[in-house]
Amino acid sequence: MRACVRAMGKRRCLDHPNDHLETCPEAPEDRGRAALFRDPNLSGDKMVMMASVVPPRIRMWSRAIRDWRNGEPELHILGKLCPPDQIALDIGANCGVYSWYLRRHARNVIAFEPQPDMADFLKAAFGSSVQVELVALSDTAGMAKMRIPCERYMGGCATIEEENTLSSYKVREISVPMRRLDGYDLGKVGFIKVDVEGHELKVLKGAEAVLRRDRPNLLIEAEDRHRPNAVTSVIDYLAPLGYNAYFLKDARLRPFSNSEAEKQSGLYNYIFSVRSDLH
Repeated sequence: MRACVRAMGKRRCLDHPNDHLETCPEAPEDRGRAALFRDPNLSGDKMVMMASVVPPRIRMWSRAIRDWRNGEPELHILGKLCPPDQIALDIGANCGVYSWYLRRHARNVIAFEPQPDMADFLKAAFGSSVQVELVALSDTAGMAKMRIPCERYMGGCATIEEENTLSSYKVREISVPMRRLDGYDLGKVGFIKVDVEGHELKVLKGAEAVLRRDRPNLLIEAEDRHRPNAVTSVIDYLAPLGYNAYFLKDARLRPFSNSEAEKQSGLYNYIFSVRSDLH
């Protein structure tokens, strides 16, 4: 069984024996919330108990501080990417770390998270400072099946992408509402972060009117292991809209050429902008 783990700003994959897929019982509501207050010295039950007594805002603060120190380095350049007088969108918000820091840089923040337990947590943690939408974004409206790994702390791998079957996990399925971003009546959008485990191309297609109107900077997670040709398909879709691709290396934004060497260097976060002077 393959479990995706982020450590020191990079994603690693750990292989375990007995790889198989089967449906699991409904996960307890506190499973996702406990993941926001992890302590390696505590057992799973004790972490769930701790999560039930520590206020959501404190758990969110603890997770945000930890990820600032040891998480994705792109957190440190949000001020460069996010215009202060415009709206920032966190699509696939999960535990809300990006939303936490986007509040410092954007006029308003909207977090899109289709997992009900995580959306409830975000509402409790952020109050009125972040608008939380319990919905999955795509290129069409309706209902979708979301597959969620049963393993504790793996809610960040949940997806509605049909090509990302999560075949290495035991999963549960839930039905979630699905909308197009272009179906929202939004003010000017300056920044969009997308982390949807393979569904990013359809999210972008459902947001094309916003992309053409506002030309927001984009931070998109894309991995070919989630969906074949994921990285190239996103680049090819955005290029005709005037977007240049970048990646972060040694605390600097560098142009991304989509070369095989770069694709195999462990990249999974890509920055897109209509500006040609990012550095």
